[in-house]
Amino acid sequence: MHKFPPTISEFTWWTAAVHVCLLTLATLPFAFLLYKSKHKARSSDLWLLMLSFFVIPTGILVLSRFVKDDANRFLAGYLIYFLVLVFITFGVVAVRLKRQSGRTPTAAILAISLLLLLAISLSLPAVPSAREAARRMQCSNNMKQILLAMLNYSQDKRYFPPTKARGPNGHDVSWRVTLLPYMERSELFQRYDQNEPWNSPFNEPLKYRNNGPIFYGCPSDPSTMPHVVLSVGDPSSQSGVLFSAYAIPTGAGSISSQFGLRKDDFPKRYNGKLAVLEACGQRIIWSEPRDVELSDDSIGVNLDGDRPGYSRGILSSYHTGGATSGRLDGSVAFISNDIDTEVLRQLMDPEAGED
Repeated sequence: MHKFPPTISEFTWWTAAVHVCLLTLATLPFAFLLYKSKHKARSSDLWLLMLSFFVIPTGILVLSRFVKDDANRFLAGYLIYFLVLVFITFGVVAVRLKRQSGRTPTAAILAISLLLLLAISLSLPAVPSAREAARRMQCSNNMKQILLAMLNYSQDKRYFPPTKARGPNGHDVSWRVTLLPYMERSELFQRYDQNEPWNSPFNEPLKYRNNGPIFYGCPSDPSTMPHVVLSVGDPSSQSGVLFSAYAIPTGAGSISSQFGLRKDDFPKRYNGKLAVLEACGQRIIWSEPRDVELSDDSIGVNLDGDRPGYSRGILSSYHTGGATSGRLDGSVAFISNDIDTEVLRQLMDPEAGED
C-alpha cells in the first residue's frame, strides 16, 4: 500500500527524550546568565553567545528536516525560547561590560547586526506555512461555492443534482458539469457536448486546466504548483489536467442515494449529512462522471492507496491533518484524519439520527 499525504507521527519514548534534550539545551543561556552573575563579565562571553546564535538554531533547523510536519511546531517553540533567552543574556553581559570598560564592545555591535539577519532568515520558513493556510482557506471557499450551487439548483429544479445525469444519447454527465451554469460558467457548459462521452475528441480538451473550471481543483494539489517535481507514476504528472478535488459519496448509506427525492420532501436531518467531500486521492478528472464509492474499506480520511498519489479513503486531501467536507445546509467542516470510523459513517448515513 502507498501512503497518501499527510501522515500522522506517533509519540514514542524516543520523541520524549528528544523533547527533554531540546528543552535542556534551550535553557542553557539562562544557566549561563546565572553563572555569570557571580563572575566578572568578559568579551569572550559575548563571542561565545554570538556563536550559539548560529550553532544551536542551525542544529534545530537541520533536525526539523528529519521530523514530521506536526512536530516542527515544537522545534519552532524551542528555537524561539532559546533565542529569547540568548538575547536577554547577551544584553545583560553587554551592559555589564560597558559599565566595566566605559565603552560598547565591538562584539555587541557585530552581534546585534547578525541577530537581525538571523531573525529575518528564521522567518522565511514561515512563508510556506502561511501559503498553505491560504490554500486551505481557498479550498474551503471552493466547497462553499459548490454547496451554494447545489442549493440554487435544488431551488430551481426542485431536486438536488444527480451524480450522473443522462445526456440525449444516453451518455453520463457529471454533476460538476451540470452545476456549471450555477457556478457562473455558462459558457463552459455550452461548450460541453452532452451528446458525446466526456472523453470524446470534442469534450476531451475541456479536461485541461487552461480550459476547465479551476474552482474544482484544490489549491494544495502539487500538480497545480509550478516547479514541483512529482514522483514517477504519480497521475499528477499528467501535465495540465485539472483533477477535481471534490466528489459526492455514492452507494448505500450515502446522502446522494436520496437525491431522487423532491426537495420539499427532504427530512430536515438530511441537511446535516456530508454531501460533498474532498477526495484528491481519487484523481478524478473534473468532467469525468465518477465519484467516490462508499464502502467498509473506504470509510476513513487519507487512507493508504494502491498506487502513488491515490487514496482509497472516502476523504483525502493534501492538507495537513484531514480533509474538507460540506453539508447540504451549506456548512463546511474540516474532518480530522483520526475521526472514528463509526462517527464518519453516521455523518454520511441519511438514516442515522432518525427522528
